[in-house]
Amino acid sequence: MLSSTGTACVDTISLDTSTGKLVETKWKPADKPSAIDVTVSLKSIDPGSLHLAIKQFGDDKADTVAAKTYSEPARLTALELHAGDTTADLTGSSLDQVQQLTINNLVFTPAPQTFHPTRTPRLPHPRL
Repeated sequence: MLSSTGTACVDTISLDTSTGKLVETKWKPADKPSAIDVTVSLKSIDPGSLHLAIKQFGDDKADTVAAKTYSEPARLTALELHAGDTTADLTGSSLDQVQQLTINNLVFTPAPQTFHPTRTPRLPHPRL
């Protein structure tokens, strides 16, 4: 949702990604005065900085609004760790975001050679 005193004059709104890719948006006046609902699909856009380019009728230059997108947060669904193990197995989604796992005074970190966002990472070598 965007808010401005000039929403009635909006001609087009497009999304400008950090790579320079322009993505069309859908927008409509919001239920609130001086507001616009903007909808854009982020499925094909990498997380990071982007700008909404808002062009008003009769204006050659678009105004921009900075925004930032984030990837889906990590969701852990299972942890497998047995007494005496030096590794732990995590199961879930967006596991590439996991930086460490701490259990009591043991800290596990992902093993770089096996760490992949679509696979179950192993968390070896606890640091005491």
